[in-house]
Amino acid sequence: MSQEPDIGNMPIGPAGILALDPSKTSTGWAYADAEAVDGWPEIAIGKGVGPHKGVVYGARSFKDDSYDWWTLRFPRWLAGVLDRYRPVAVYAEEPIFRPQRDSKRRCEIMFGGKALIVATCMHRQITPQWVEPTEIKKHFSGSGMSGKPDMLAIARGRGWAPQNDNVADALGVLDLAVARERAGMRLARRQARIDSAIAAGR
Repeated sequence: MSQEPDIGNMPIGPAGILALDPSKTSTGWAYADAEAVDGWPEIAIGKGVGPHKGVVYGARSFKDDSYDWWTLRFPRWLAGVLDRYRPVAVYAEEPIFRPQRDSKRRCEIMFGGKALIVATCMHRQITPQWVEPTEIKKHFSGSGMSGKPDMLAIARGRGWAPQNDNVADALGVLDLAVARERAGMRLARRQARIDSAIAAGR
């Protein structure tokens, strides 16, 4: 297992969901184990200030690394997170390129980071899911136009203590990811009941 720092040390179960807010300056991440996903939101949120059972989060900064070193250290760190928590699903914020605002180097970092996430996850047979920033904000705050202070305030209002806005965004990604996964599980169970009823009627 990777010995990279900033992957958390909280005793927590596997088979959950990992959420990422990728950034070279500070990548936010959040993980909910299978028990937290099953009991969301009762287990994971609304239980007062401090760590919630089954949920861990943090940030990893690469701001002092050159681009070349970042391409080595970022996937090494992510591999450590994946091996530590063994999620069954990974969700990440989709990079959006804005030609009038983003430099060539920023574009390289955004989409290079996406490629590194895909490669690191696929090596572990996980296909990462991507969600657009406006969708994350709308789900978490009710408005797709929410700013970083809004996301921080909402996360803290739920009892979390994100160290920066990247972690708050990762918690927003996690909240949306859990909602999607739970909806998918409900649909799968419903289809299984239908298939069972059809089979019994034959």
